[in-house]
Amino acid sequence: MVKGASEGLGMQAMFKDFDVDCGITLKSDASAAVAIANRRGFGKVRHIEVCQLWLQDKVRRGDITIVKVGTHENLADALTKYVSCDGMRMHMRCTNQYLLQGRHDLAPATEC
Repeated sequence: MVKGASEGLGMQAMFKDFDVDCGITLKSDASAAVAIANRRGFGKVRHIEVCQLWLQDKVRRGDITIVKVGTHENLADALTKYVSCDGMRMHMRCTNQYLLQGRHDLAPATEC
């Protein structure tokens, strides 16, 4: 999430150069990561890095919004675990993919 936030801030700065105002919303299906990013300080976490505290500060200031995404709606999970046929169609539709029938004209011929 820290890497996504830093890249988002870079994109936001670039858009600002073009007079386009935009916000940053990070989406994650990891409940623990969302909880750590939304809290302030260490809490009960034993090992935390400075970069995670930096993200907490950006969230607290309102520069970045964190949103919890369900695992079935998370496009980043495509092909990382079992997905039903309907789930695969949803992933494909949301990433502008579609199925074609047949073979390409330049593909070698098959015997069946």
